[in-house]
Amino acid sequence: MIDISFDTSELVEQADRIAMLDNTTLAEMRLDAVNVVSLTVRKKSIDQTHAELNLSRDYIEARIARAEAKGATARALVTSKVRGATLQRFGAQQEVAPVNWSNSRIEALGHKFGKWPGWTYRKGDASRGIDEDDKAAGVSVDVNRKGAKTITSAFTMPLKNGNGTGTFRREGGKVKHLYGPSVYQVFRRYITTNEQAIADTLRDEFVGRLDTKIQEILK
Repeated sequence: MIDISFDTSELVEQADRIAMLDNTTLAEMRLDAVNVVSLTVRKKSIDQTHAELNLSRDYIEARIARAEAKGATARALVTSKVRGATLQRFGAQQEVAPVNWSNSRIEALGHKFGKWPGWTYRKGDASRGIDEDDKAAGVSVDVNRKGAKTITSAFTMPLKNGNGTGTFRREGGKVKHLYGPSVYQVFRRYITTNEQAIADTLRDEFVGRLDTKIQEILK
């Protein structure tokens, strides 16, 4: 977890004026500053993630949470769980190609359909959107909004829990569910890259509120 705070030591020179304010008022201003900035941090991290990854905004928003600051600690939490997004979330689509031997071609040559090793009817797979006389030809997916690319070794398959379709690949004789980048990866990079800027914004937000309050007192 990255803990971002701001340094108020430079405010010592304003000690005489700050003394006019009670601790409760200062604590409230700090709390308000933290909550305002944490809202902005969450929104900007969502914007950044949505700009980089081909995921719906609703999906991203559900995975970047914010807990409002309360009490004396004045600590707001903006968090994202370390959880990958399945490739199906990135608009994965089953690609198809014509079979080498269509049903009509088989019949035209006088062949009969039957069980293997006889001629099998090319029925496709309606559950994956594969029509008769077509076969699976990989899965196209656009992860970063730069255009879809086809993973030739991948295929789609209905999920066991009945919750839609997933994208898979056979590896070492096992079927592996494929994942893309996670919301957490972009979120963490945004926070670490902007850590100092966020700290400066926190300080500026607090100082701005302090100046306003002081001006009110000096009127």
